[in-house]
Amino acid sequence: MASFTRPTYVDQGVQKFGSGIFCSSYRVLKADMHSDYFFKGTVKKVPSDEAYVAAAHQFAATLLAIDESTLVRTSDGVDLIWFTKRGMFSPYGALWEIFYSLSMAVIMTLLRFFPPPTNLAKDPRHRNHLKKEKSSWNAKKCQYGVYHFAYCNWDPIVSADALPAAPKAMRALFDYISETTWEHRLISGWFKALDPETWEQYHTCYQRLRKEGKLRHLDLGANDWGCFLGHALLINTYVDPHKDPGDVKKGWVFTYPWMDFEGGDAVYVDLALRFRQRAGDFIMSRSCVLTHMTMLITTGQRWGNTWFTKADILETPIADNFCQEPGCSASYTSPNGLQWHRKRYHIKDSPVEKDAGGHVVDDGMLAQQGEDAEFAGLGMDGEMLFREDDEMFPEEGEDEGKMEGEEVDGDAKMLDE
Repeated sequence: MASFTRPTYVDQGVQKFGSGIFCSSYRVLKADMHSDYFFKGTVKKVPSDEAYVAAAHQFAATLLAIDESTLVRTSDGVDLIWFTKRGMFSPYGALWEIFYSLSMAVIMTLLRFFPPPTNLAKDPRHRNHLKKEKSSWNAKKCQYGVYHFAYCNWDPIVSADALPAAPKAMRALFDYISETTWEHRLISGWFKALDPETWEQYHTCYQRLRKEGKLRHLDLGANDWGCFLGHALLINTYVDPHKDPGDVKKGWVFTYPWMDFEGGDAVYVDLALRFRQRAGDFIMSRSCVLTHMTMLITTGQRWGNTWFTKADILETPIADNFCQEPGCSASYTSPNGLQWHRKRYHIKDSPVEKDAGGHVVDDGMLAQQGEDAEFAGLGMDGEMLFREDDEMFPEEGEDEGKMEGEEVDGDAKMLDE
């Protein structure tokens, strides 16, 4: 039988944090838990069996939802959660509706031409409710699934789930990435204002990879605040209780939803805290060490965003592995990624087809010339921007991450949500 603790909190009143346009007043809650409880030693694995998941959702339903900007700290003053109401809107003043409408428009186009991948059966964050939720949303004629746009410990990728061949799908995909850069800049600005030291680590890593030409679609420019290397877009999905062992242990992850909905509150099980998160409200939290989940969406639709950087990239430079096949300029950050590429594009019975530039093409993905080359699934030098998802999550019974009592390190392959 699962049991859940309820920490005691000291309300330290409302205080103002941040600087410039990235500033807000927060109610400060100080927990009777020392930071060592979260950060010292190994990170314990969260159970993913149906009984525990059901108990966690029942526990979440008993918690009162917090609906004001809140900072949660440990007893020794280490910040754990920044919940900022309308944080995605307030810096823009009266102009926020323009930016919000822009994101809504490109997401709807993306949904039309490139439906969200739904291959989540191996993901412990979704598999307990996958079939039920898919059928429920299908009955409502609404989309359901998860996109991943990330630079992880494999390769620079646009989507970890699919390789859309249709030109309209590719155009919608890249329009979405380019037209939502304001979101990345905004959360990076908040990150810099609320925790400048940690932001500097993320930003330095981001700029290093940018100078090496590895960021591709995530490149916001040399003088930008940008700092995150991964982004997931969750369409009408919720996540069961979990931690993200591949994240930076003392780092941060940003989450915020779009659309009008009820339900879908963010819950931090270890802290017995529930946040009523609505469109424009962001949460900045320690995803590696805090057990977190979202509740069921009861009405409307919820499009959730998560921004993150993996520990293995932040803490260890990753060398390129270049394909040696004549005429192919693909490069990968892991030998496994390179082996997948060679098997798919070179090691096969049929002759290898190449475009006018000498780059390998396959599955109807005809490389275009000039500025349209990226929309064929290739970077400007012909590097593939995609990977298949066969290795994202292990088969049932295989290792799904570090087990309880084992040290969590940068080898974890779990994407954030």
